[in-house]
Amino acid sequence: MWEKEIINNIKAKISSKTFISQVTKEMYEFLFFGKEKEFDNFYFFIFSFKNKRESQDILSFFLDFIKDSFYIEVENYYVLFYNIKIDIEIDKLILSLSEDFSINIRVFSSGNVSFKNRRNFFQIFKVYIQYLDKENIYYCSNKELIMELYNQDKALLKQIKPIIISKILTDHQLETLVYSFVKNDLNITKTAKDMYMHRNTINNKLDLIQRETQLNIRHFNDAMALLLLLSL
Repeated sequence: MWEKEIINNIKAKISSKTFISQVTKEMYEFLFFGKEKEFDNFYFFIFSFKNKRESQDILSFFLDFIKDSFYIEVENYYVLFYNIKIDIEIDKLILSLSEDFSINIRVFSSGNVSFKNRRNFFQIFKVYIQYLDKENIYYCSNKELIMELYNQDKALLKQIKPIIISKILTDHQLETLVYSFVKNDLNITKTAKDMYMHRNTINNKLDLIQRETQLNIRHFNDAMALLLLLSL
């Protein structure tokens, strides 16, 4: 799954005297060496820095900003894991940090990914590296990932579809809601009538979809991305 060189670098890292936290060590062992660990779900950021020496200020900021977060290093990337929904526009935060620190950062922001299977992280990580880690993309999330793969590799997108929208695929009502919401031109009142639900219930379910997938389907482009993914 992982290249031999990466595995050897990780072995050296976790066996060195340099301090890493216990949870960081356990994540390395889980992802790269198959050691069993009862990890559940995580969101994560993949950070790419033009100059690695500039990374620590940004990583320290996020470690302070997000409670109980931690990161690992994979090749030339830093992956920061956390398990709470962040109620802030991350793309604007990244742009602000880039300007404040005068640092060139590229970031991928995941949805809520199940870590019961270590391959889930591996697949999302590899897709980002292959398709979205580009100089002209300073921030991307599932929306950009879906659109890029829909245009370039639908078979791969279909393969990672359950990782991106597992909650929707296991809840028929949520999937029906997505189709109804798009059919009703993203109008909550019309969707509530169509679904025989209260407006507040519709809003709560839209919030759930956003929380799980990072897709806010109140916005047209996010709704289209999710609709394209469901169509596969």
